[in-house]
Amino acid sequence: MIHLFYLRALLFVATAFVSNSVWAVDTIVVGQSAPLTGDNAAFGTDIRDGAAAFFKSVNDAGGIGGKRIELITLDDGNDRKRATENAGKLLTTHNASVLFGFASATLSLDALPLAEKVKVPVFGVFTGAPIVFTSPVSFTIRPTYEQEMDKLLAFWQSNGIQRVTVLHYDDEVGLQNLKSVKDRLATYTKQPITSMSIKRNAPLSTDVLEAIIKSDPELLMSTVASAHAAKVVLDLRKAGKFYYVSSTSFVGASQFAKLVGTQGVGVSVTQVVPSPTSLTIPVVVECRRVMSAVQVQINYTNLESCIGAKILVEALRRTGRDTTRSALLNTIQTLGTYDAGGFNVTFSRSSRQGSRWVDLTVINKQGTYGS
Repeated sequence: MIHLFYLRALLFVATAFVSNSVWAVDTIVVGQSAPLTGDNAAFGTDIRDGAAAFFKSVNDAGGIGGKRIELITLDDGNDRKRATENAGKLLTTHNASVLFGFASATLSLDALPLAEKVKVPVFGVFTGAPIVFTSPVSFTIRPTYEQEMDKLLAFWQSNGIQRVTVLHYDDEVGLQNLKSVKDRLATYTKQPITSMSIKRNAPLSTDVLEAIIKSDPELLMSTVASAHAAKVVLDLRKAGKFYYVSSTSFVGASQFAKLVGTQGVGVSVTQVVPSPTSLTIPVVVECRRVMSAVQVQINYTNLESCIGAKILVEALRRTGRDTTRSALLNTIQTLGTYDAGGFNVTFSRSSRQGSRWVDLTVINKQGTYGS
């Protein structure tokens, strides 16, 4: 019985060690929940593909210390409850060392406390919503939405725009985004004429279009995802209304441009990574190469995911062998400034927002973006 007791104790310790170690097995598991189905499927697929392409290039070159990176992506259909369930599975069943590239604040909101309990970093969430920055395990390579809106509003202020209407989701994150817009407008002595809420993952009501037209804005500020934002623009154009429209990067720039095509001419969107068409920025060239190798066409979304994957790989390399999840977390917290190839991020214990880089782009007559 004594021998059996010690055998069980040793087995428990060994199991605990494996579940808490980045390097305990030959594979480093990167867990991801993303919308691979539904209206936001193109966005989620791009997030997955950009990271997968970069991780494959690392694996093909021998991995990290001989360990291969395995990206496990579970479909959440852009549903908060499913994303939470996925996070639980990734942290337990799949023993993920890090959660990566969740597609929004809404989808990561309930995953964050789960990750906090086991000291697993949540890296590269596709959001600038302030609520995500409050978690000690959350690290983004994005600016805040307030910083993006400063870029937009400074431009419109210089053009004398006064009447602003805001489109937002009716949930917790959507209301916070509305508050962020109002707060930034207040710094320019402006307030929205009106704000309209819509339901996430639901068809767009005709009442929304009627309310926008009734408010007669000079500028429509959109804080919703590509499918809803595109439908609003297309319906307004069909109704003969050509209001100025602006959106933060949350819209999913590449997906939005594809949906509106040339009907989106003049719509301005903030970007949080360099143009995917750049031939001079090293990290863009590198990401184009690794995505071309797996026959993926580069765009803003998969480029951001690829850059995020590269930064995460650097953190894994610095962590070294035989380290725990908490050690990986510590590495990211103390990463300092890292140049990913013409795109810099800085992380510390007190600053988990890696980048403050924002560019303002406008859809041109060809249906593509220009600065």
